[in-house]
Amino acid sequence: MGNAVPLVQLNLNPERHVAIIDAAVVATNEIVNFHFKALAGANLAQPAEANGRFQIRGPEISTEERRALYESWILASVGWAERSEAHARPFATLTWARRSAP
Repeated sequence: MGNAVPLVQLNLNPERHVAIIDAAVVATNEIVNFHFKALAGANLAQPAEANGRFQIRGPEISTEERRALYESWILASVGWAERSEAHARPFATLTWARRSAP
């Protein structure tokens, strides 16, 4: 039995998994709301200042194109949160079913 593959047992804690994903969803929601509020009052006629970190030049874009670019970037994080939440649903159902069992 020298060629036997070692057995690995992985025990998942569904409640902890759901708690982590819930926290990520809540944080993502708060951050997206913050950025959309800031974006609503921002002057998007010019690119944002780089504060000396780095500057990459691209083609000139209009205010409307810049707003759409920023909104798309922000909403990409919402897609991540929705995927995470959808991934957590089976664990939440499992946890509820286990708790309601006699």
